[in-house]
Amino acid sequence: MEIKIKPIQWMADVREGVLVKSEKRMPKWRFRLAPDLLVLIQPKPVVLVSPRGLAAGMKQHLLKFEGVGVMSENATPAMLESKFVKGVIRWRTTFTIVADSPDEWTVGRGGYSWTRGADMGGCHVLFSRITDALGNGFFEGLTEEKLLSHFCFACGKPLTDPASMARRIGPECAGTSSLRVPYVIKVREAAP
Repeated sequence: MEIKIKPIQWMADVREGVLVKSEKRMPKWRFRLAPDLLVLIQPKPVVLVSPRGLAAGMKQHLLKFEGVGVMSENATPAMLESKFVKGVIRWRTTFTIVADSPDEWTVGRGGYSWTRGADMGGCHVLFSRITDALGNGFFEGLTEEKLLSHFCFACGKPLTDPASMARRIGPECAGTSSLRVPYVIKVREAAP
């Protein structure tokens, strides 16, 4: 099953910067789409389709990302890496995001898993919630609450410096790349 979504320009921009740096080390971006919904998205290089493949109906992708989504009442980042967490009701899915043209992006459903005692229908809800969030501007205003970890968007290394954490790119990558990194919005508490 594939769902069309609006292009996500910052993902395309950051992916390009990642691939300029290395085609082997692909960082994993972790986000909280909702209190009970987490995703991990990893940029991937695309492979050129041969003329024979094109003649057989294969599409040439311009961009590709692979992802994992987890839905659970007590969703933690560890659930994105592990398939099973004992005693926790959760649903997990893999997905791909591809662009066949700059204006034509789709999210394709991958495999599912769910814990014993969970309704299988939650898998369909999970995929629907992921595509809704991706297609409805989730990435247009990244806040601290939406980011699950402090890793460089370009290389995936942990960030410790406050300036690097604010721009989401480490000093090595910032100094060697013309990468445009999306800013993160800090929400301030209202004064009493």
